[in-house]
Formats: sequence, structure tokens, C-alpha cells
Amino acid sequence: VSVLYWMRVTKALPSILLILLASLCNGSSTENVGTGIRVLFKAQYKPVAEMVSGRLHEALPTMMPLIVRLGWQSSANYNKHLIPRGGTNGGCIRMLPGSTDPANTGLDVARAFLEPVKEANPWITYADLYTLAANTALEMMGSLPIYFTPGRVDYTDTDPDPNSKCVPHGRMPKKHIAGDPYPFPQGIDYFHHKFKELGFPFDHSKGVLREPGLRAAVALMGGHTVGGMHFHVSGNNGNWTTMPFAFNNEYFSILNDMAWPASSASNRTDLDLQYEEDKLTMLPVDLLLKLHPELAVITAEFAENE
Repeated sequence: VSVLYWMRVTKALPSILLILLASLCNGSSTENVGTGIRVLFKAQYKPVAEMVSGRLHEALPTMMPLIVRLGWQSSANYNKHLIPRGGTNGGCIRMLPGSTDPANTGLDVARAFLEPVKEANPWITYADLYTLAANTALEMMGSLPIYFTPGRVDYTDTDPDPNSKCVPHGRMPKKHIAGDPYPFPQGIDYFHHKFKELGFPFDHSKGVLREPGLRAAVALMGGHTVGGMHFHVSGNNGNWTTMPFAFNNEYFSILNDMAWPASSASNRTDLDLQYEEDKLTMLPVDLLLKLHPELAVITAEFAENE
């Protein structure tokens, strides 16, 4: 899928939501910023990308997935059918109520990490900074060049425009539907409708995502190939992959090649349910990609061809 095609068909989406999708696309006219980063951006953002990459090189490797998570969480409460829509624009994850959303636990560390970059470059908005930083972290972990489009604004608590308001808690994607048994029939319906809210192409007559939205949704789940789960943050613990600091297709390979039966469920509460096999961990939302035929076909394709 070409970058230009995604720019055409995803105009309704918050820009940062395309970070992981764009990282799967081949770009052109890339510019090396001197530290292994190949971000596509306007020239004035080059020093910012360099400063972010420099700080990441000096930090523990766990900071890279955390910065990616900051970018994703900034966008994941977007709903094209509601006002306010949410998403990255506004930089709401740095202020109430976003900063106290339980789904964003631990991201104060990522925001604090980027604060010196903001102080050195006061002209860039937090919304753009969090997006550019996530792009940079992904490229440092091995993704293809990512096209960066600036222009996001930062909201304030006093802005009278109802579109310029931060959304309440409760809009973030769920990792499991309470009481939904393996193989998660409610979960697959939720999967389709959640990505519909995010603006992905949807077949209303059938109540499911339509192409290219279905493939895009599965591709976006591939973000779990980096980082891991921590009990104090999410109630879950473990890594999805054996190389949590490398952006590749191992997540899909592990889902596709390992059995992940119902018996691999760990002894946890329903909402914190996880599945463990060979010292790796998957959540119910991950297993949807293996257990439901329309997603399993795409998962197998991504597993075979990075």
C-alpha cells in the first residue's frame, strides 16, 4: 500500500493513528538525520527529530516502546462520530482528563522524557511533538521511513469551541470484553466497531470492516511487536515477542505459529485475562487475529512476509 494511497483514503483519521501503518509503507525522498533516523518531514522539524533520537540513544531501550505507546494512546480515543472527536489534535494526553485516564498509566514518564525537547523547541506543539517522537522511536527500532505531517494544535482549558475539548475517560480500546469466553465472539464484533469509530472503512450492511480497513486494522495491531506488558500499568505482565525493541513481523509469526489454546489462559481476573505459551504472552484482543478466519488469513500473510 503506497503512502499516497493512504493519504487519500484516510483523511478522516487523526494523523498519528497512521504511524504504524505508515511504517509499513515504502517512502521516497527520505533524509537521514544523522542518527539512523529516516523521517520524512519539513526541514524545520529535523532538529527536533535529532534531539529526540539523541535522547533515546542515551536512555534505556524500554523508552522507545513507551514513546510509541504515548503516540498511540494520544490518538486511540478518537471517534469520528462524536463531538468532541478526541485523538491527537489538542495534545490532550498531557492535561485533564487524559493525563489521569487509567488507560494512560505510566505515560507521565514518557511526557517528562520529552519535556526538555519541548523546552528547547517551544514553537512545536505537544501534539506534534508526541507524534514526531513516536515516529522517531519506531524508525530507531527498524521501521521503514514514516511521513510526518505537522499542524496539530494544543488545546487549553479555556477554549470555548466544543470541538476543542478533551474527551472523558472510557473511550480507549478495550483489551477484553467482560464475560466474553474463548474464542471471544463479542470481542470480534467490538474489534470491527472500534475501528469503525476510528474512521476505518466499514460495511454498514454487514456490520464489519471492509477493505482496505480490515487489513489496516490487523496491521495496526502489529504495534504489539514492540514493548511489553507491566502489571502495575495494565494488570497484565509479559512480552508479546522475543525481541521487544525491534519493529518487525515477529508478533504475527508468534500468533500464527503457536497454538494459543484456551488452556493457555493464566489464572487472572476476567478483565486482566492473558494467555501464556513458551514464556510469551497474548491478550484476548491479540488472539482475535488468530481465532477468527477473516483476521487469521491476514495474520498468516503478515507472518510470512515482513
